Amino acid sequence: MSEEDSSSLKQTIVGKAREGAFNNNPLLSAVHSVTCRGCGHRQRAVFLEFLRSGEFELGKVEQVEALDTQGPTGFVEIQKVTPVVLMFACERCGRRIEAQPVSAEYLNMIISRPRAAGTMIA
Repeated sequence: MSEEDSSSLKQTIVGKAREGAFNNNPLLSAVHSVTCRGCGHRQRAVFLEFLRSGEFELGKVEQVEALDTQGPTGFVEIQKVTPVVLMFACERCGRRIEAQPVSAEYLNMIISRPRAAGTMIA
């Protein structure tokens, strides 16, 4: 992915996060505990806040094995993923902490899926 493509994708993610596209995602909106490898201090982080503020980088594209279980038998396929890298300082020692909770492809999937039509009455 070129630097220009990466910058454009980051801007899209930040814009959609500010519009609320990820608000209902429990992985992004929940409070997580992150541990500093330097001093062992645990601090809280909400990944969605990093996406809204733009305080993240897009990592290098990696190939990973993914298990697809959508049929009677599962199979492994190779997928390319771009990690979303959150970086912040430890509140105690100031050491840099990195977390890679999701991929850019995962966020794109959330952005591109159709939104619910509204309240459903049964």
